[in-house]
This record gives sequence, C-alpha cells and structure tokens, in this order.
Amino acid sequence: MTERIALFHGTSTKLLKSIQKRGLLPRAETGKNNYPKFLESSLDSVYLTDVYALHFAKIAVGAQGGNLLVARVIVDKTALLPDTDFEAGGKSHRRYDTAAACLEDTGCVRVVGTLQPNRLYVIGKKLADEFQSAGILTGLRHLAYRERYEAQLNWILQCATQYDYKGGEWMKYL
Repeated sequence: MTERIALFHGTSTKLLKSIQKRGLLPRAETGKNNYPKFLESSLDSVYLTDVYALHFAKIAVGAQGGNLLVARVIVDKTALLPDTDFEAGGKSHRRYDTAAACLEDTGCVRVVGTLQPNRLYVIGKKLADEFQSAGILTGLRHLAYRERYEAQLNWILQCATQYDYKGGEWMKYL
C-alpha cells in the first residue's frame, strides 16, 4: 500500500465554484499563471505545499481578486514530483532529484493531472490580514521557520470557513 500525505494548494475564492465542480486543474486547463514573465509553471501539473499555501493564495488573490482559498488534498507520495523551479532548467539555483528532498527543503512539490480536494478553507479578509508572508524560504531558512509557518497555517485554517467533500458532494463543515 502506498503512503499518502496531506498537502495544500493556495488560490483565490474566484475559483471556488470551479474547484468544487472540477477539482484543482493544471495550468493547461485553466490558463492561469500567477507569475507571468517571471516563472513558467508546468502545463500538466498542480502545485502543492505543506507550509506556504497562504503565501500562494495571497499571490492568486493579487492576480485574480477574491479572498484567500486553501484546498487540502490527500495524495500518494509516489505521485509527487519536485517543483519545476527546483528541477534542471528551473529558476532556482537549488536542484532536487526527488520530491521528498524538495518538499523537505522547500515545502513545495507538484503532481501531474487534476486533483480532487477533500477540504476547502475560505479565509475572510479580516482573518487573512493576520497572515504576514515573508515569501518562500529555502534551505536552512526554510528549516528554521518551518514550525512557525506550519503553526500559522494550522491556526488560520482552524478559524476559516471549511467545506468537506464527502460522497461526491461539498458540505459546509460545522
């Protein structure tokens, strides 16, 4: 049996209805790129993180409007690939051959294809203002701040409006 892991995808509530209907789609299907002219994400992948979902959601809100939305997915660890920024030819000087090393050192990975979240967190403006992003940290800085970022993410997600996907339907978590 393959080992599974819970990871997050940060985006905007402008995509809430689409995500509830179709799941998290790769860029080839959405046409959306939060880093035009700077980073070119893989057309076939959805990007995930264990700590930076709020940071990525803020970027998406800046590009698309809306409020912060974080999707939680449960994926097989064998499906994970290093984030394209950290593969050969990526924008970062760091390189990772395995997704496990990339996730450990950067907090970021990707999965090819569409993903079905099992929980969505809608974060209102007042709660979003509690979050201050220092950007994406790598290496020793990432390791030093990982616990702080995880605690901040967990606290904000606990306070957010939550929706669970069960039996093929979305239900507000009470």
